[in-house]
Amino acid sequence: MRFEGTVKKVELFGAFIDIGAGRSGLVHISQLREGHVNRVADVVKEGDSVTVWVKSVDTQKGMLNLTMIEPPPLDWVTCNAD
Repeated sequence: MRFEGTVKKVELFGAFIDIGAGRSGLVHISQLREGHVNRVADVVKEGDSVTVWVKSVDTQKGMLNLTMIEPPPLDWVTCNAD
């Protein structure tokens, strides 16, 4: 799912993003953009508005893993049930 969010905190390993889910999600440094990123602060800073996609949800740990790399579009295939 695609969300608009706000960067709440920048760390060495990634950025915490508020998407209005009651808890901030984490965009790992490897998910900020395609290609190598040296520093998170080179890509985002606190207060930035960003577009993110949900990568995974760990309900046991209460963690929301996000990505800023747009996933490829889903190509839905229809089947004829004859």
